[in-house]
Parts: sequence; C-alpha cells; structure tokens
Amino acid sequence: MVSLHNCRLLATFALGILLNNLTQIHDDANTRLLDSNTRLTAFWAPFLLLHMGGPDTITAYSLEDNELWSRYLFGLVVHTGMALFVMLMAWIGSNLSVLLLIMFISGLIKYGERTWVLWSACKSKRRVSSQSMLKEGIRKFPLELSDGSALSEELMLRVGYHFLNLCKHLMVDATVDVSNGNAIYDVITKMSAKDAFKVIEIELGLMFGLLYTKAPLLYTRWGLGQRLITSVLTCSVLVFFSVHVGAHLDKYSTANVFITFLLIIIAVMLDIYSALLLLFSDRFLIWLIKHRKTSTVKTLQSSSLRKSPRWSNNMSQCSLLSFTPHKAKPKLCCKLFLRDWYCQVTKDIRQLIFQYIKQKTEELAITSQVPFTALPAIRGFGDQQHENNGTNIRGEFEKRIVIFHIATEVLYHLDKEHFPLDFHHRCKLIKRLSRYMLYLLKEHPAMLLAENSQIKFKGISNAASWYANLLPAKKEKSKADACKTLYQSFTDPAFQYGNFTVHERFLKEAMKLAREINAQGMGDRWIKIENSWLEMLGYAARRSKVDEHAQMLRHGGEFLTHVWLLLAHFGLTSNFQIIP
Repeated sequence: MVSLHNCRLLATFALGILLNNLTQIHDDANTRLLDSNTRLTAFWAPFLLLHMGGPDTITAYSLEDNELWSRYLFGLVVHTGMALFVMLMAWIGSNLSVLLLIMFISGLIKYGERTWVLWSACKSKRRVSSQSMLKEGIRKFPLELSDGSALSEELMLRVGYHFLNLCKHLMVDATVDVSNGNAIYDVITKMSAKDAFKVIEIELGLMFGLLYTKAPLLYTRWGLGQRLITSVLTCSVLVFFSVHVGAHLDKYSTANVFITFLLIIIAVMLDIYSALLLLFSDRFLIWLIKHRKTSTVKTLQSSSLRKSPRWSNNMSQCSLLSFTPHKAKPKLCCKLFLRDWYCQVTKDIRQLIFQYIKQKTEELAITSQVPFTALPAIRGFGDQQHENNGTNIRGEFEKRIVIFHIATEVLYHLDKEHFPLDFHHRCKLIKRLSRYMLYLLKEHPAMLLAENSQIKFKGISNAASWYANLLPAKKEKSKADACKTLYQSFTDPAFQYGNFTVHERFLKEAMKLAREINAQGMGDRWIKIENSWLEMLGYAARRSKVDEHAQMLRHGGEFLTHVWLLLAHFGLTSNFQIIP
C-alpha cells in the first residue's frame, strides 16, 4: 500500500513535469502558440490535487500522519501553487480552460478537506475537544433496560453512539467523572454479553472513522455541502468534456483523451463509492434514527451491503508447542515450532469474559464497600499479586504469560482424552485465550508494555522440541504423547540434568507449575487455569497503551481493545475519578 507521503512525492513529481513542459514551450508574447495536446495535458494538473485529497475512507495510514498535519498543509500550499501556475500558463479562455478552472476548484476543496481532517484528528486537538466535552459531561442515557434483554440493531446503534464520548475520552487518556461512569455502568450491566460486545464494535467503528477517515467533516452540514459541490462539479466536467472532445476529437491524440477520461471517470466513481459508504454507514443510520426515520433505517439495514461484519472477529493464535509430524526424519517423531494462525471470537468466549468481568466488579465492590467507580483507585482489576513460584504478575508479567502458556498446553493435551463432553469445549476456550496472549506478547509487545522483553520464543520452542523427543516413545507421536514426554522430562526423578539454559528455565518453571496444578482434581485445576488467564487478560487490557489501541484500529483492531473498552464501561480503568 502506497503511503500518503509517497503520494505527495508522486504528485509533486507529476506536477513538476507538467510545469517544466509548459515552461519550455511557453511563449510570453502569445499563449495561443500552445498546441491542443499541451493544453489537454495541463488539464491533468487539478486532477492531481483532487486525487491527493484521497478517498473518504482513508485520510491517514497511521496516527503519525495526523500529527504531521502541518506538513500536509505545506504540501497543500505547494501543490496548489504549482497547479495554479500550470492553469495560468495554459489559460486561453477556451471551453477547456473553463473546465480546468472548475476541476481546480473541486480538487482544492478535496485536498483542503483531507488537511483539515488530519488537523482535527491530531492528539492535541482531540484532547482539547475531550476537555470541552468533559465540562458538559456525558448525558445519562434516557432508556430503561431489563437485565439481559436483547437489544435491537437500532437500539445498539443509539447506545454505541451514546458511549462514543467515553471512547473519545479514553483514546486521549482523559479523566472521566465517576457520575458519567455510573450512567454507562447502569446500561452495560443490563446487557447480554453478545449485545455489549456488539455495542463496542459500533463504538470502535465510529472511533476509526474519527481517526482515519473524513467522517468528522462529512457528517456535518458544511461537509455535506462541500461534497455536493465537488460531486456536481466533477460530473459536470465529465459531461461537458465529452461534448468538447466530440466536437474537437481531431485536435487531440487518442492516448491523451483516454488518460483524461480515465482521470475524470475515476473521480466520479470515487464520489459514487463514497456516497454509497455514507448511506450504509453506522453514522448515517444514527443520523436517521435521531431524525426518526425508522422505516429508512430498517430498509438500509436489510440491504446486502449491511451484511458484512464491522470487524474481522478474529483472535490470532500462537503456540510454543505446536506439534507436526517430521517427514524428513521419522525417528525424531515430531517437531515443535512457532506458528501463527487465528480462530473466531465466538459467543462463548465473549460470554466467558463478560461474566467474569461483571462478577469481578461485583466482588470488588462488596469487598471494598465503595461504589464501582472508586474501585480503580483502590484495587484495579488484574492488579492483584499472584504467587507462581515466586513470580509476580506485575513485575514478571511477560514471563508469567510464557510459563502459564506452556503449562496450559501440556495440561490440556494430558487431560484431553479424559474431559467430560460438556467440559471439553470450555477448556478449549481457555487454551485459545492462552494462545492469544502469547501471540500479543510475540507480535505486539508494545500493547503489553513489553517492548524491551528479552524472551527468545524460538529458543524456548527448540528446547521444548529436544526434551519432547528425549524419552523413548512411539515412532509417530501424537500431541498428547509429545506433551507427556516433555512433562516427564522435567518431573521424573530418574532424570538428572546439569545447569539449565535460559530457555530451559522457562520449561522447568512451566513443568513445575503444571505438576502443582495437576495435583488438584480436573475440575479444580481448570477453574484455576481459567481464572488465571482471565485475570491476566484483564491486567493486560488495563496496562496496555491507549495509542496502541488507536493504532491497531487501522489494521482491523485487536480483541484486546474490545476487552479494554469493556473494562472501561464497567469502570475498571484508571480514568474514572471524582472531578470537583
């Protein structure tokens, strides 16, 4: 994907070529000496401005683009000046010159839109906007919900839009008054897990629009007016240029005419595509709901264009103990290696997390005997110290993820054949959370504040592979056989080893933890494992960087961001304070 910076360079280069060509053949005494093809190529200059404005769905490829809005403003001035100079040098007052002026106005508006949106989405501007909204407060949602009642799509859109103010505050790490938190808490606790996560999807989708698209401008009267003007101008140019070329086709080369038509048609198609996206967007549906156009909302919601999900709904997976048959050397039986894949975030996973957070909120409120919004100041969710062979969840969080992940993988495959039917599925969900946490640590350590982690995942995986093949076993080991061998390698007293390497120490700690957990009954040990992973997931969400959540929205979003926002709705982040 070409970055916006490269697009600016390309536009500058193209405008420079046009300007240079016109300068070389231009006669100061008589501009009419310019031939028809030269004037037609000058007609391309305003299209470069228009396309530099970009589509409505993309204004920035990263948060850094928003922070560099001043550079894009400088680019706007430079490119506009170059295009204006080209237009003046090619101006002869003909019909083509008039069309050139019309496209120049349209291109200038489009380019100016993107620069304004970049400025409005920079962090300093968003923080000022957030502070002004804090003075007004978040309105209490005027709706009474019954516990666990299913929400209609229309109602979820209304709730998501209402919660968007909280999301805006959180994305700039602003402080939120506890009274506003209470209003949101009263609504979220009455929702089902499915509806709560659906509302969060709506919130994050709206937030993505504010950060990376022209939504802040398009959904205003001024923005819609500008879009109407540019669309009418572009379509008019297509019609009048077709008439003009039809009457003077012999004056222009076929290639130049084809390129010009291509530029105009692409501009028109982008406007049509933007209009369709606008009509079927959540923001437009919310506007219809606010103006009580319920029948129109239902019509748009039933359209096939509304069937696509709001996000990928994927939860990436990574395992240090991924077993596959080793084809080249059967005697080694199996090989362990790092492998990334993904699974769907099912309703059961959402239900598991939602119920745990809700239960944890109630327990903390009862224990502390304070309103829920004061909890983060007393004892935040996931901040408790968990003893694990002297390992603390706060100080050794990255190591704890790796150790618990290995222990979970081994115990899952050891117990797999003995799981009751109704218990197997729940344990599989726990294993998926384990693999997701390892994926985050490996691929996105910045989200867990683990950028400086010294953990060598491949080295641990290779060490596990060696120990898994140490004891005699079947020629073709199953996953259960390999895990059993690895487990016995560190728990069998008959085996004595020398000094452990750094990688082997992780395996030793993991097998020691697995042995301690394995001493409990199957039900008790998997409840312990489940609670530990849910606790670590909550802790990871609370300690994660706000900017990382905003950055990941551009890449489809991470499930951790959904959990983080859910915690915020329950008042379990540090943003909630009493504001005098």
